[in-house]
Formats: sequence, structure tokens, C-alpha cells
Amino acid sequence: MGAAKSTTITSTVPESYHRMFPLHGLGLSHVEEFIEAYGGRQAFEGWTSDDVCREIIKPLTKDLKCSYVDLLRAIQHPACREGKKADVFVSHAWKCNFLVLVDSLLQHFADRLDTIVVWFDVFTINQHTWLEWWDLESTCKGIKDIGNTVMVLTPWQDPVPLTRAWCLYELGHQRHWQHGDGADSVAGSGSSHPGLVPDELYCTHKEKCNFEVAMGSKEREDFLTAIHAGNAANVVNSMLAKVDVAKSEAGKEDKEKIHQKVMESVGFSQLNSMVLTLMRSWVIEVARKEYDRRKNTLGDRHIETLTSMSKLGELYQLQGRHKEAELLFKDCLEIQRAVLGERHLSTLTSMSNLASLYKNQGRYDKAEPLYKDCLEMVRAVLGERHPDTLRSINNLASLYKNQGRYVKAEPLYKDCLEMARAVLGERHPDTLASMNNLAVLYDNLGRYDEAEPLYKDCLEMKRAVLGERHPDTLTSMNNLAMLYDNQGRYVKAEPLYKDCLEMRRAVLGERHPETLRSMNNLALMYKNQGRYGEANILRTDI
Repeated sequence: MGAAKSTTITSTVPESYHRMFPLHGLGLSHVEEFIEAYGGRQAFEGWTSDDVCREIIKPLTKDLKCSYVDLLRAIQHPACREGKKADVFVSHAWKCNFLVLVDSLLQHFADRLDTIVVWFDVFTINQHTWLEWWDLESTCKGIKDIGNTVMVLTPWQDPVPLTRAWCLYELGHQRHWQHGDGADSVAGSGSSHPGLVPDELYCTHKEKCNFEVAMGSKEREDFLTAIHAGNAANVVNSMLAKVDVAKSEAGKEDKEKIHQKVMESVGFSQLNSMVLTLMRSWVIEVARKEYDRRKNTLGDRHIETLTSMSKLGELYQLQGRHKEAELLFKDCLEIQRAVLGERHLSTLTSMSNLASLYKNQGRYDKAEPLYKDCLEMVRAVLGERHPDTLRSINNLASLYKNQGRYVKAEPLYKDCLEMARAVLGERHPDTLASMNNLAVLYDNLGRYDEAEPLYKDCLEMKRAVLGERHPDTLTSMNNLAMLYDNQGRYVKAEPLYKDCLEMRRAVLGERHPETLRSMNNLALMYKNQGRYGEANILRTDI
């Protein structure tokens, strides 16, 4: 059935209705019908949601000044059953590709395609009157009344919704997650007009709505490939490092309203933390489901299943969930030794992962033999200058440094940094890690003149390469602050400590071990300055 012409219909809806937040929705299966009625997929190629609204929806509904959904309701179209409230609120960015958005939703709700009713702003909102009734309170209430949100995340490498003020605000009002069949659920909300995004995420978290993330099949495949092919933690950190409500985009008036609301309620740091908690939980859920899928279809000893097990462990470790990570790492290593052999690269990676977990927990007696065995075998298999060998050298040196065995650590660090610069280049993340670690060693030895230039160069390059809010950048920021602190240069240390703590709270969460470490560092500096009141406030939170 083609779409109705507005000139043949008279509206029976009260005028006041058009000045309320609409709760009704559109049958998702109708969206494909809509596309075919207006030229087919070829006609929509390259269009954004904004283009669809401007070129089709607004001209079509101009005479009646109603929403597209109301137009369908007036002719009793089955896609808009009278009185049917939307099942789910769709959060997206209006500059995303419309067909990618639609395909992501169609795939996500494939098992409910004939019944699911979506709150899809392009179709649901009266595009002629929304400025007369819209405000933050009505948006939050509407999201709460609907109760479920799905965010369309595209492209995953640089997800536009996570940079839009409305989407983030919406997500903040959703909180609890459910794990249903076929959907990766956490908690979320939707978007409304061009530039409206953080508002939806905030509303989703605040109102404790269910949150899901929808991705197209190609997006999901690429995301899983990236996680399984490289360092899972780096992939996730790079994706989420861009989340910053204070810098999110929106129209000038919308942005001012949203930012004011955020400052009056939870604050930017807390809202960032809410959003990142939801997204990190979603990442874990995606990785867990992929691991379960591979285990069920391929068996628990298949190499692809073992890769998924290892990557899920890395993601747990990234979140500070060490018990869950340890179980996966130990099981994975045991099976790999049996199936692949002791010197297989995947086995050596698991050995290194387990050793790093033990080191981070201070369980050095368990970490050292794993690190030493790993380094010996990696050297034999890959050679002295291979990046994996350099990583193993750096890891063993870090263990020695943590134990205070500086005489053993220093030559390893220096050799590793020299080879990393030659093999990987000055700005490679592994080179920067080696630079940072050597600086920490000099700092611990009181060789501040050697440590400071390394710290400063490392921080500057990490900001340029990884971004200001990347966890590795925050590590370098914290380390430089500690150097100044150790020297009694408190005026330089304090702003670095405070910025680092604020961003760790937002990026890693309030109770992450690194966040707690930042709290402790700042509290100790306050104590050393005799600022006991400020120190005690922080220590209360630790």
C-alpha cells in the first residue's frame, strides 16, 4: 500500500494533541513499504534522516501540519493501529545514513518484525509543531513511559550517536540491562531532531529503562573482527574515548539547554560515567554472546572459540573484573597448551595475559615464571626485534620495576625502548608504553631530571595519537603529576591529578582500580600539604 496524500484527508485530532510528546509509534515493517513507495532504495541512497524529513515527510504533511504517523492513523493504516503505544524508542543521529539506520533496526528486531512498534522521530514527531511543545522534561517523561530504548550505533569506529548531545542525554535516563534472545541489551533511549542526542541517553539511565544497541550485520561483523584480530581493550578504548558530553554536538539552543540540565542534575563527569558504563556493559555482552555462539557451534576447543574466550577475558580485565578474567585466561591457557602446543603464538598470548593480570593484582610470584617462560619462547619463535618480543621484554621489566628490582628492570626497559623506536616508530603505542615505563623507573629512583622529559614527551604524543581521554593517556597524566608531587611541585601536580581523576571517573567508572588510585594519589598530596579536610573527603570515597 502506498502512502496517502495529505490533500485527501482531514484531521480529526484535537489541536492540543500536536503540542504533546507523542507516545504512539510506527510498525517497523512499514518502513520498507515507505521506502518502496517513494522511489525504492536507489532513491534513498546517500540520504540521511534529515534528508528524508526535509524532502518527503515535511512536504507530505504540510497541509495538515501533522506527523507522518498521524497521516497513516487518519486512513487507518495497519502500520499505525489506533492507541498503540510505541514498544521502543529509537535513538540515532540525524546525520547518519538513513538506509543503514533502517537496516540496523530491521536486523535487530528481525524476530519481532511483524509486531514491533517503534518511536522513530522522523515519522512519529509532528515536524511542523515540535518546537512549540518540546522540552527536556517532556522528553524524559516520554522515554520513561515507553520504557525501552534502542541506539543505532554507526559507524562503530567513530559512533556518531555518542558525540551527539541528545543521544547521550537520552541514554543517561536508562540503566538496567536484560539479556534477551538475539538482542544485546543494556539500557538506553532515542534521538529526536538534528543534533539531539545526549539528552536521550541521560533520560534512559535516569528513568531505568531497558537499553539495547542495534548494529547492521556488516557493522557487527567488522566490530567483532576488530576485537578478535587485535588488542580488544585498545579497540574498545579507542571507540569510547570520544565520549564527552561537554563536547557533544547539537544546535546552539539545544546544546545550551541540555548542558544546563546536565549541570543542574548529575554533572558532565557523572553523565559521561553513566554512558560509558552502559556502553562497556554492551561490549561485554556482545563479546560474551559471540563466545557462547562459537562454543555451541564449533566446540570449546576450537581455535576460534579460544580466541573469543581470550578476548572476553581481556574485556573483563579492562573493566577491573579480575575474577572473571582470571577464570577465562586460565581455562584458555590450559586448553591451548593441550590443543595448540606450548609455543603457539595464541598460547603465548594467553600466558602473557594471565601474567599481566597477576602483576596488576600484585601477585608477583605467579606472574614472574609466566613472563619469563613467555619471553624465552617468543624470542625463540619470533626473534629479538619482533613487536611481540618487545612487548614481552617490556612486561618482564615492568614486573621487576614493581618489585623494586630496578637493576634488572633498567637494561630491559632501555633495550626495549631503543628497539621499539627503530622497529615501530616514535609514536607507536608500544613505543610510548616503553617510554612511559622507563620514565616511571627513573622517577622511582629519584632521577627526576631523566624522568621528566620522557613523561612530558610521552603525554604529548599520547594526547595526539590516542586522544585526551584514552586510559593510556590518563596513565601518563597521572605519572607526570606524581613526578611533580614527589618533587614538592604541588602547583603543577594538582591540576593534573584533578583532571586525571575526573576523566578516569568518566571513562573507567567510579570504582575502577585506576580511578581509586587517582583518588588516593590526590588525597595523599593534600595530606602532605596539611590539607586534611580535602584529603579525608577523598579517602571517604575510596
